[in-house]
Amino acid sequence: MRRAWIALVVWSAWASCGVLAGCGGWKEDLQFKDFKNIKFGEKDSNMSLTGDVVLYNPNNASLTLREADLKAFMNEKEVAAINQKMNVKVKARSEFTLPVEISLANADGLMGTLLNILGQKSNTLKFVGFLKIKVHGVGMKIPISHTEKLN
Repeated sequence: MRRAWIALVVWSAWASCGVLAGCGGWKEDLQFKDFKNIKFGEKDSNMSLTGDVVLYNPNNASLTLREADLKAFMNEKEVAAINQKMNVKVKARSEFTLPVEISLANADGLMGTLLNILGQKSNTLKFVGFLKIKVHGVGMKIPISHTEKLN
């Protein structure tokens, strides 16, 4: 019984220090760098957008990216949803590319939104949702809220 208790204490200390508190583990959220290789297409009779999102892991720990669940808003109107399961290994302190497929929501409203965007000088693109990752075998849900000003 004493060995089990000691093992539990040691594991708890390792998990809280190495993963949660950041002793060589998780300290900062992933950083958005770029969205490139953008292509429009059609999937299941809906418009879709594919491309590569370039992200940077500023942490001292490697991680595994398991899921992306995001919504995209253009000038506060929802225009797309991203819901992807994956198994992407990301090295510590490295930039990586994540291929994404975005299904464009509400095609009727999308046309009006696109016409509105073309008529404005400044637009705002916002991604809201979360990424599910694993660090040192422990699952975490990272909230995402990224806004880009498009001119």
